[in-house]
Amino acid sequence: MLTRTPAVPRGKAVRFEDDDLDDNDVLFLDNHDITVQDAEGYKIYHLRPKYTFKTTQLREAFLQRVRERVLLGRCRVDEIHSGGRLVARMTVVRFWRKEADDDGPTLAFLGRDAVQQEWHLSEFEQVPTAPQANVVGLLERHNSDETVVFVFGRPARSPGSPRHRRSFSFGSWRRRKSSTPSVVMVEGQQLNGDGGMPSASADGELGLAALEPVTEDDLQSDAERFRTLFRRHHPSTAIIAVQ
Repeated sequence: MLTRTPAVPRGKAVRFEDDDLDDNDVLFLDNHDITVQDAEGYKIYHLRPKYTFKTTQLREAFLQRVRERVLLGRCRVDEIHSGGRLVARMTVVRFWRKEADDDGPTLAFLGRDAVQQEWHLSEFEQVPTAPQANVVGLLERHNSDETVVFVFGRPARSPGSPRHRRSFSFGSWRRRKSSTPSVVMVEGQQLNGDGGMPSASADGELGLAALEPVTEDDLQSDAERFRTLFRRHHPSTAIIAVQ
């Protein structure tokens, strides 16, 4: 059986389930067409496909290709409040960089009612103090009354012990080449073929290359990682952060 797709959705507007740092699947939230050829001819499915990868690293590399951005880092947040309103719960926050974007890196997450949110870091500054270590506040530069509050879970670990749930900063990864067999599920059945997925390039270029992590940041909590990523990639502190 041969599977083909005209195009996998790409760009800023792509929506997918994103609530687990260790997920190996990509479930799109918007339908697109998958054309299947079998002995009876062609069939077109208009659905939300689920792509399954062997590792989380391969999934993350695929998402970079789909979103046409470089993933700078990610962390899981329990709640996000904006102006006193709950806008997201139990979601993954991602820091992205698009080379052609003069406004710099962005912060993105899937909010309530599956609304995709993406904000430029330059629009915010970090509130110096927070009521708790697992809370981070960002103040809008153009609206001093608007504060976005990120509430992170408290990692259940003793000092010096490794984390049970890992969050990765892809700016600190080394690359190594790998094959990338994927699975496409249509109406509960597995389809053979590449399902329109990009294949690994010969030189292991970004996309479906496996990524080997540098583990020096593994002990950070999600709140600590968020602060580090924000400071490292915010236009006002990025130069200082890389020195």
